[in-house]
Amino acid sequence: CGACVAACKNGSAVLFTGAKVSHLALLPQGDPERSRRVRRMVEQMDAEGFG
Repeated sequence: CGACVAACKNGSAVLFTGAKVSHLALLPQGDPERSRRVRRMVEQMDAEGFG
């Protein structure tokens, strides 16, 4: 609904990262590194102060 974007200053970054994770999960060539990629994306978001 987009309420989180309005309520949180980092809402759009979280939505973007979630969409990117979902998008990359659909690619068959990325399957072997899927779980590692998600963990690294979340770690990077935390390091940069998002969410």
